[in-house]
Amino acid sequence: EVRLLLGEAQLEGDPRAALEAFRAVKSPALGDARLRGEGFALAATGDHAGAARAFDELLQRFPASRHADEAALLGAGARARGGDARGAVERLSARAKSGDGETLYWLAQAEKGAGDARAALATIERALRAKPAQELAARLQVLRGDCLVADGRPEEALAAFEASGSSEALYAGAVAALNQGDHAAAQRAAERLLAADPAGARAQAARIVLVEALFGQQRYDAAEKVVAEALKQPADAGEAARLGARLGWCRYLAGDLEGAFERFSAVAQASGDEVDEPLAMLVRIRGERSMRRFFLA
Repeated sequence: EVRLLLGEAQLEGDPRAALEAFRAVKSPALGDARLRGEGFALAATGDHAGAARAFDELLQRFPASRHADEAALLGAGARARGGDARGAVERLSARAKSGDGETLYWLAQAEKGAGDARAALATIERALRAKPAQELAARLQVLRGDCLVADGRPEEALAAFEASGSSEALYAGAVAALNQGDHAAAQRAAERLLAADPAGARAQAARIVLVEALFGQQRYDAAEKVVAEALKQPADAGEAARLGARLGWCRYLAGDLEGAFERFSAVAQASGDEVDEPLAMLVRIRGERSMRRFFLA
């Protein structure tokens, strides 16, 4: 039991050491726990096929184990992540007949991985009709959104992402809408994320999506305000340069050549020769200013 505890303690920080600890367990009475630990450790090292074999062995040798149901789900999930999504579908289909929501969730994941988004959507709808607990319902809605994106239905996908209420899902929905050219929907999802979780892990990425959504709607003043907020905490110098260039474009497209020149100059000075766009825009703006002076003379 001490080796099991040691393996569990090492799983997050050193999964290879955890694997050695689990494999050192020799007691037949702990065989199912040892195989469960091996499966987790192998998955943590990226050996999903090995993890699937460990969970399968647990099911074969200890079908009455308290870990059996968990092993069936995790084994199928590992099989899907290891590239055998169809094998995962086969293993989960029989278990899913019980209507268990968690099993249906993993079956839908496997069906999506096998390239059958519509089958996955049908499985998700079946799980949602059973009115699962809030946490599972949120995961089902996120997966439903992913499947709708894969099926070419971005508007429905965004509604599913919004229904989940999670920041990750809202961000995924905003990006999906932006990629489809639906700037208003992308704006709505990004703003909802920022209102719910303004300091979260996806907040800065949501600001950048919001900038592009507003820019795409030609709402340059509103985009500038979001850029200014995003520039307070850029992820790196490259992001700062891109945001600065967006400020320049907002001023340029709003007809403010002097403001655009000032902003592109600041980006050029900060980034040197690493970013070509500001330098090209400075040349372009100089030319337009000369033309204006010529016609106004």
